[in-house]
Amino acid sequence: MNSLPLDLRQTLAVARRLLAATPAQIQSRLSRAVRDAPDERLERLMQTPVRHVVLEALFWRLSQRLDPWRTVAIDASIRLRITGRSDRIVDVYDLELAADGCRVARGPAGREPRLTITVDTVQLLRLAAGDSDPLRAYLRGGLRVSGDVALAAKLAWLLGAPSAGGARHG
Repeated sequence: MNSLPLDLRQTLAVARRLLAATPAQIQSRLSRAVRDAPDERLERLMQTPVRHVVLEALFWRLSQRLDPWRTVAIDASIRLRITGRSDRIVDVYDLELAADGCRVARGPAGREPRLTITVDTVQLLRLAAGDSDPLRAYLRGGLRVSGDVALAAKLAWLLGAPSAGGARHG
């Protein structure tokens, strides 16, 4: 750990403190930290073991944010492919939407996805923090979609998430 640059050690220490907080506090503080950080710092952070913890927290929070009343009419699997690792391995998470809500599985859950979204880690963090707009990210190539594009359009609605209209990054 001591071989890490000072700012990375400090970032890891902050991440540990954040992860000790409640989920709502994690979301709020993570959003603030992401908004304030340059892409290069986020890239470095997500090359460390913290990546796994941050992704797990993001997807746990996502499963909690999905409005079960809105998923009633949707029975679908959505695969998220997260790029940006130094070893070029892609992290895969499957969201299983059903009448009883959403389940998240690390790795393929078995069912063929109706929609696959491929996104770089930094772009995912910016989207999760509300610091990037999904449509703008898609148009700029930072987010790729294949499969049921109509389902992709419904995803923000399913989350009940406000648009990131004031987003700085895209």
